Amino acid sequence: MTRERADYMYNFIKEVIERFGPRNPCSSAERKAAHFVREELGKRCDEVAVEEFKCVPRGLFLWIPVAITCVLSSFLVFIVTYIVQPPRPVQIAVTAVAACLVVLAFIVTWFQFFNYREFLDRLFKEKGSQNVIGTFKASAGRKKVIIFSAHLDSAFEFTLSRISENFQRVVVFLGFGILVAWLCLSIAALVLTIFTFVPPGVFTAALVLFSVGIPVMGFLSFFIMPGDRANVVPGAIDDLSGISVVMGLSECLHARRDLVPPNVEVRLIAFGCEEAGLRGAYRYAARHGDELKDLNAEVVNMDGLELGTRYHVIEYEPTTRTLHSKEVVERIMDAAATAGVNAHRFGAGKLERTLGFASGGSDAAAFSKAGIKAASIISRDVVRSTHFYHLRYDTIDNVDPSAMTGALKICLAYLQEEARANAEAP
Repeated sequence: MTRERADYMYNFIKEVIERFGPRNPCSSAERKAAHFVREELGKRCDEVAVEEFKCVPRGLFLWIPVAITCVLSSFLVFIVTYIVQPPRPVQIAVTAVAACLVVLAFIVTWFQFFNYREFLDRLFKEKGSQNVIGTFKASAGRKKVIIFSAHLDSAFEFTLSRISENFQRVVVFLGFGILVAWLCLSIAALVLTIFTFVPPGVFTAALVLFSVGIPVMGFLSFFIMPGDRANVVPGAIDDLSGISVVMGLSECLHARRDLVPPNVEVRLIAFGCEEAGLRGAYRYAARHGDELKDLNAEVVNMDGLELGTRYHVIEYEPTTRTLHSKEVVERIMDAAATAGVNAHRFGAGKLERTLGFASGGSDAAAFSKAGIKAASIISRDVVRSTHFYHLRYDTIDNVDPSAMTGALKICLAYLQEEARANAEAP
């Protein structure tokens, strides 16, 4: 790995931040940065395309205000009904309304966040974004596609993390806990109301949950600030670090075309709107899914390259319950070993699944869910990253250049392993 290549990747991050600044999904800055990436890829790739799409920029977070409104309304309806004690038919009907509201909150949260579905998006205005795709064509008849990808947009700032990452975790876990507890309790209250009566203990529990829930829901309502006040994250590590490797790979393959296996087409993709809920990756997978399956495509995604000392190859993403391709994970691990880079599998352990249930997803999930072989590479120090993850402090000062060079070595070794496998095939 030459010093010039490492400098290029580092300076690429610096230039994007200086020229375009924070790049929230569907923002003008995201679009301008995408066209800059297109120009850079156009200097080296055989072909470059920009695929436009539309989505709701804050789609991933639409569940927050809806769930908060439904849960608090459900509490109020139930508590007022219990105090007033209307006639039994009215009490049953109103208790049913309270239960339905919290069930709705759970459904919205489940589909919008835990499945990254566009469950509520149709109710909101869409805006434009884009994916940028640079292609190195196969030299001897295309039989396979290998995609190396990252996302170009930067995150909406997590307001609560500015107070403390631990404070945010407590608020989020309490919020989910109150939602699930009240879901169970409200349904139990409805059943009791229909068949017998609601004992005082249920009312007391509802009051306790409501009392705790008011400040928790209040803090959650400020999870992301409205408007441009959330567009302050430079996104140096998340995920210009990954994009810089994609760009560095374009330089390597342009200089050494022999690194592209003869029957393989290599696509280098900068996705838009990952922070909106993987929308760019979902759009690309939907548009090209049949083709990618026919060509036995493999996706190596990079998201958050913070340190060059240890890389995580994501096997399983707990939030969306996405199991990635064992084949791709194994091939990344082999490539890392070939490149002399320290990597290990991540996400399949019980502790990782438990702690990561609200950690979000990567663009690889969009492909794995579509039946296309994929996995993600990250290199994050959980403790260190709390100081800048999804915050305005995700600046170039936190970038470790060796994180990009190590990832680039893995990508190049991945192609070398593919070429070797093709040469050994009968």
